[in-house]
Amino acid sequence: MYKISYFSSMKSNLIKLELLQWLKELQDKNTLQSLFHFKQIQESNDWWEGLTEKQKEEIELGMKQAKEGNTYSSSEVWKKYGRSPKD
Repeated sequence: MYKISYFSSMKSNLIKLELLQWLKELQDKNTLQSLFHFKQIQESNDWWEGLTEKQKEEIELGMKQAKEGNTYSSSEVWKKYGRSPKD
């Protein structure tokens, strides 16, 4: 796994070449579909249009829940996972 500092020191063209080599050999259909979907989102003028119907439904449900006050504070979420909130 690459660290972010590795990417900051690489030139864009080298990153592209490495990704192209990797993509050329990639066989996993799920990864290919995810990458293609990501490409479509990046090329889209409206990010919303790049989402799947399920993603849109989940966002709309979350917005409805927030509007109705059905939310959790960050402290509650941190506590749920046995951690303390960041100060």
